[in-house]
Amino acid sequence: MLLNIKKNKKEIILLTTIIMLFIIIIAIISFSNYALVTTSSKEKIINDADNIYDIYEQNIIYDKDGITLFEMQSNKKRLISNKGAYGKIYKDNVIYLWVDGVEEKIEVYKISVGGIKEIREKLIGGTSNPSIYENKVIWADVRKYPDYDNNDIYLYDLSKNSEIKLYTEKSWKGGLDIYKDFIIYSSNKNEQLDIYIYDLSVNSEEVISSAYGDQWNPKVFKNIIIWIDERGNYPEIYYYNMDTGKEKKVPESEGAYNIDIYGDYIVWDTSSVSREGTNIYLYDISTGETKIIEDNDNGYSPKIYKNRIVWFDKDGGIYLYTFPTKESNIYLGIVILLTIVIIILVITLIWIRIKKRRLAKLEVKNEEEIIKTKDLESKPNIFQCPSCNKSFKLTEPKRPVTIKCPHCGEKGEIK
Repeated sequence: MLLNIKKNKKEIILLTTIIMLFIIIIAIISFSNYALVTTSSKEKIINDADNIYDIYEQNIIYDKDGITLFEMQSNKKRLISNKGAYGKIYKDNVIYLWVDGVEEKIEVYKISVGGIKEIREKLIGGTSNPSIYENKVIWADVRKYPDYDNNDIYLYDLSKNSEIKLYTEKSWKGGLDIYKDFIIYSSNKNEQLDIYIYDLSVNSEEVISSAYGDQWNPKVFKNIIIWIDERGNYPEIYYYNMDTGKEKKVPESEGAYNIDIYGDYIVWDTSSVSREGTNIYLYDISTGETKIIEDNDNGYSPKIYKNRIVWFDKDGGIYLYTFPTKESNIYLGIVILLTIVIIILVITLIWIRIKKRRLAKLEVKNEEEIIKTKDLESKPNIFQCPSCNKSFKLTEPKRPVTIKCPHCGEKGEIK
């Protein structure tokens, strides 16, 4: 056994390397969650929707007789709650607002097990804007303000099953979003809507934008906060870099209403101008370029995850747009490179196999010749000397050969 392993060592190493590289390729495709594409493409993936709420990895939640989950990988749908309205998805959890007449509560649905957990009991109205990051669920709540003119932000920790109220100033707060320890929202504490950030690590509130006019519908990803800003003649998108402390306007974003962000990419529709259906736009912060990805005046409420954009169309469908990015191109390049390496290794393995077979055939041929030689040695020829007429044995297999009679000494050659 040990001899066979040593003999086939090169083949075993090559085969193991091929398998490992193949596993790496599968892992990149499965876990990068980027659509590995070289060109942009658009397709209709859902035919019967009433609205879209969110996308995470290859899962989409949308409205169709309640909160519905669509799994792109398996092309399967499942109704989570027929009383669900507005939802967000993060990893294995879907959170949504449960509404039954005037009663409302917040529930979380775990995709992997299909279980529902209530994290905010039924109350009469006044619950809005639930959002989630890791184990943190946040929402705005009017439970202490029966006149509905103010609300508070609450946080529920799924890992600890505990709820806390954040200590912010008395005001109306909306458009909540969360990333790590940062909670972003708009507030009317200064008689207009401004953008605020609440840092959970230090339990402090800070204003991000308080320009003239209302600022609302904020979103956050990593160090970038975006929002709709009405300081000009039309609603436009502004963004704030938390690392540099600088604020910029997104060009050509007049009329923006529904917005979203992932990485350097901002998407929006222009339903502030027309609620009947709008175009969908994509802006790259790193290059400053704006691109129209849907121009039929039918798109609404775009959502983005990595290099996938989804939106609701007034034809009742949900569309998916995939586009190449710097990150997806890197992953695609790695996959192509590893595939080339695998092909080279497979060719090398086949060449080694062919070479071994040829050597094996040569060894068999040589072995047959050795056997023939041994046969001649084991079966000597009997010769009779023409001079003395006496017989003797000849064991030499080679021909021609010079011999000498052991009886009379006469020499001769046998051909």
